[in-house]
Amino acid sequence: MQKFNKELVADSTFYIFFIEDSKNSNLLCKILNSFKAHISPTIYDELKMKSRDQELNSIINNKCNIFKDSRIKYSEALRPVFSKEELKKGEHEIIAIAVLCDQMVIDFVLVIDDEGPRKIINSHFKYLLTRLVRTARFIEQCYSKYDIFENGESIKLLNDMKSSKFRIDDKSIEQLLKELEK
Repeated sequence: MQKFNKELVADSTFYIFFIEDSKNSNLLCKILNSFKAHISPTIYDELKMKSRDQELNSIINNKCNIFKDSRIKYSEALRPVFSKEELKKGEHEIIAIAVLCDQMVIDFVLVIDDEGPRKIINSHFKYLLTRLVRTARFIEQCYSKYDIFENGESIKLLNDMKSSKFRIDDKSIEQLLKELEK
């Protein structure tokens, strides 16, 4: 398995897609074995509740950087930018982690699907836009750019996404599938 110097900062939608929507936590394991992932406390708690895959849980607990030290309030400076609902969902945490990674000159990819946080990045943290992708694009890149997945694995995941409750329009999925079929 290839290990990249590039790191991963992703929202809960990304992780939950693999665990619940596609039921392919083994492919999430391939990603987490290739990238060093940074996980917020809110997302970590959600993953603990939802994941029953022992291999995935072991990778998360042993290979990922989990921001769970309650003495460090790393996301407090960003609180004024977020609504109460976004704070409850932990959206500010993932953007705060991305800001920290950027400040530490870490090469990372930022996977966020929800429009609210994406708008906040576009309004307040434009320098993160070059790192920002959606889960569907990242799945395509896991084949085309990072060589983590076989082409068929990416295609299957995108088809799983298309038939799941994942919020993405069919046109976007079809475009990515066309790119994979080239």
